[in-house]
Amino acid sequence: MPEHFETRAGAYCVVVRGGSILLCHLRDDWFARPFGWTLPGGGMELFEAPEEAAVRETLEETGLHVEAGRLLAARSFSVTAEERIERGRRQLPLLNLQLIYEAEHRGGQLRSEASGSTDRAAWIPLADVAQLERVELVDAALAAWRAGRDT
Repeated sequence: MPEHFETRAGAYCVVVRGGSILLCHLRDDWFARPFGWTLPGGGMELFEAPEEAAVRETLEETGLHVEAGRLLAARSFSVTAEERIERGRRQLPLLNLQLIYEAEHRGGQLRSEASGSTDRAAWIPLADVAQLERVELVDAALAAWRAGRDT
């Protein structure tokens, strides 16, 4: 076990409307390799509640106002230092915690993030998600969202 590592807590929104899900495309030049599409959301700031982070990050990345609802899932995973080369810099190993919330669209104009880790925001038909290049977070979130709808 490495002596030094970073911890990142992030909060994300599953926003489904009219048979489509709101997704963001991760910038290819931001990470060591292309990752494709992800949920809107991201890192929590100090003294910020997870729901507030999910709502703030969704607005920053998509231009849309959402209201966070129930917690759908909590996930954690680790990333080695070798896998964490961002913008050409080697990083410490990472312990990543992801909190996933169901959210309702409340307004705003869809737009892509001007500068940051994502470069596009779009409503993607649920039927098309399986064909996208995407991070595991999308599949885990959709599975939790669908399971919650069956109960």
